[in-house]
Amino acid sequence: MEKQIQKTELDVSIIIVNYGSTEFIKACLESVKKHTSKINYELIIVDNDSKSDKIVDLLKDFKKTALIRNDTNKGFSTANNQGAEIANGKYLLFLNNDTVFFENTIKMVFDFAESRGENNIIGCKLLNDDKSIQKSVYDFPSLLNVFTSNLFLYLLFSKSKYFNKYHLIKKRN
Repeated sequence: MEKQIQKTELDVSIIIVNYGSTEFIKACLESVKKHTSKINYELIIVDNDSKSDKIVDLLKDFKKTALIRNDTNKGFSTANNQGAEIANGKYLLFLNNDTVFFENTIKMVFDFAESRGENNIIGCKLLNDDKSIQKSVYDFPSLLNVFTSNLFLYLLFSKSKYFNKYHLIKKRN
């Protein structure tokens, strides 16, 4: 009689593209390990043509990590797609290698996604080192958006729906 092993379902596959930076990715991975709990996740690192084996040495300290090593720089989106192809999680988290967590954000976003009960694309609030908001939400470029952005009209008329279309972080009435 064969003993069946129950496979743990993965909640999130965390895909990180790396290009020659072990300092950034080390801080990123350490923060994931320290601040991610009560959730099943896997780490998938896609390394674009690093010239040394430092990434292999670094990953020895991180269990649940898969490494894809590219012998050329395949670019950010191709590398993310490579990670997605082998991902086993219910959700995919495309994480920049310079991200550092200071709370259990992955679990909070997972819970939010689960509460929505539909397909989701979720972006989180990004913070700078000093914890000020990092602007990361913009509208698609148009002639009006480029004009108002380059002339800083969105700063003068921050509540205007016409002058503030590109910089979506500003509040509008």
